[in-house]
Amino acid sequence: MYSVDTKNQRDVWLVKVPKYVASAWNDAPEGAELGKISIPKGQPGVPIQFITSSSFRTGDNSYTTSKSLPTEHKLTLKPLVNQKMVILTQTKDPASNDASNSNNTNERISYEGDVKFRGELRPIGDMSYMNLKSSLIKEAAKPTRVTQILEKAVTSYKPRGAAQLAFEADLRKKKEESKKVVREDKEIVQARLFAAFEKQQYYNIKDLVRITNQSIPYLKEILKEICNYCSKSTHKNMWELKPEYRHYKASSSSK
Repeated sequence: MYSVDTKNQRDVWLVKVPKYVASAWNDAPEGAELGKISIPKGQPGVPIQFITSSSFRTGDNSYTTSKSLPTEHKLTLKPLVNQKMVILTQTKDPASNDASNSNNTNERISYEGDVKFRGELRPIGDMSYMNLKSSLIKEAAKPTRVTQILEKAVTSYKPRGAAQLAFEADLRKKKEESKKVVREDKEIVQARLFAAFEKQQYYNIKDLVRITNQSIPYLKEILKEICNYCSKSTHKNMWELKPEYRHYKASSSSK
């Protein structure tokens, strides 16, 4: 059951913030001051600045155990036009925690206001930001798995079956192959196809994929323009050049 509270009607900003800022704000206690916005008056073109609260910058009184945030960020805002967006908050009714109300949870949805501006908080690239990024890169480079010495053997481990191992190996192979495929220009792919058909008249799709190093859907789009698909005869399920393009093969045989 939901109840909607529409008392709070105001204009709000919807701002995208960097991941490290969002993480620090989530660790802060409720009601903590996050920072201040400095809007220059009578200075068109001067960007809006967001000044981080000192609680996120000092080492002794920081709300979070992570690295300190940069002092300043640039705030860019754009008006929201031709679109309607609102901010809603959802909270649980404390009475719904009782056992008697376990099957009838009450939710309250509050209408916070209309979004008038969409913005983005961006770092200005000073030394505090560079130091933060350097520390984050070092933390990301740390290995997630470490070697430990066990005092006794682990008996709860169950090896995976051969079918599961084969499935994972095939999945890894497909991922590696998909990473290698880069869609190239149609003219380049056509040139490779013409060069291949100068050597022989018929090819199956697997051989053409290997020759062009292109995905099957993209390759079929090009093949339908310059080739015919053999659905019958001795060359069933193979491709050959259309008659108007077979002069490539004729020129090679005439040499």
